[in-house]
Amino acid sequence: MGHKRLRLVGVLLMLVSFFGFMAACHAKKGEDDMEEDPKAATLSYSIMRDGGNEIVMTIDDESLVEYTTKEKSNSEKGAKGGSSTRTYIFTGKKSGTTSLTVEEYFHGDLDSTTYYIITVDDDLKVTITKDEDREDPKKMPVLVIGDREILVKVEKNESAELFFGEKSCNQSLGYMKDVDGNEKGAWLDRSFSDEEIQTVEVVPGDLICCNKTTTYITEDGEEKETRITFAIVYAPHTTECVVIGHLQDIDQDELTDLLNQDMEKELHIPNR
Repeated sequence: MGHKRLRLVGVLLMLVSFFGFMAACHAKKGEDDMEEDPKAATLSYSIMRDGGNEIVMTIDDESLVEYTTKEKSNSEKGAKGGSSTRTYIFTGKKSGTTSLTVEEYFHGDLDSTTYYIITVDDDLKVTITKDEDREDPKKMPVLVIGDREILVKVEKNESAELFFGEKSCNQSLGYMKDVDGNEKGAWLDRSFSDEEIQTVEVVPGDLICCNKTTTYITEDGEEKETRITFAIVYAPHTTECVVIGHLQDIDQDELTDLLNQDMEKELHIPNR
């Protein structure tokens, strides 16, 4: 009799374990189905357990899309420190296009900013693409004239990649030499592609690479010739060069005034 009871208890425990296992699998399947929503789009980030980094998402038009998050540990259970992967799952609410700004903070300080375009189609399928026309200001070169700092939007060509892709530095431009009353030029020991130089129309604010020479008068009244490989355009004209960037948020009058003042100029090129 006692053996029969034990067998019965054993069978009951097996059944409980089986149905518990099936329920857990069903729940896990439901979670996976939610993550694999074919209409959703995702962005994933590594998150430190100690709270050292933080992600801030800003959607311009929240009536189009919303997001939820799921987190998966990258460390063994119970281990101290480590990190987890946080996935942001974007689902559409109505069709349209909006902008997404992702700010990453490290110990409270803004570390980087990335811009995206979110598109929701008529079937509420969400697509997220990087906004190539907007760049993190912390990664943009800066021209410093006196106490004025001017951001530089970098062109997409080989010369720009060579020129701005070299080792991060603060390159002093000194008192730049005037070139034909429409550019301020200097010689810089930085690379660019001679093959990309052609005759183009340039506009105020263009940063150009070129192979030119210009003459200037020294304090002793002597005429000297100097080599020019980099120039800042402050008046429209046609010249042989390759445009590698363009100054942001400054008009022609202000730029002309700044460039013609006797102030040293510095080009700060961050680590890109």
